[in-house]
Amino acid sequence: MSNTRQILYYADLISEKIDLHADTFIKRIEAMKKGDMQTVEFIEKMMVEPLEKQISYLVKKASTIGRKEEHVRRNK
Repeated sequence: MSNTRQILYYADLISEKIDLHADTFIKRIEAMKKGDMQTVEFIEKMMVEPLEKQISYLVKKASTIGRKEEHVRRNK
């Protein structure tokens, strides 16, 4: 798989995770409005934090591939 295709692959995954993060954030706000702090805590620990870690991982992977691509272009 070419570097460009890999970057696009990771960009799509990042986009999906951001969408999930936004949906999860809305659920968290709804639970807060209801005063359901147990659900708020559950959403934070089981959904928000893992999604943030996944997004961070994917961004690092795409960034690494992008730096490799730039290095290859400079050395041509």
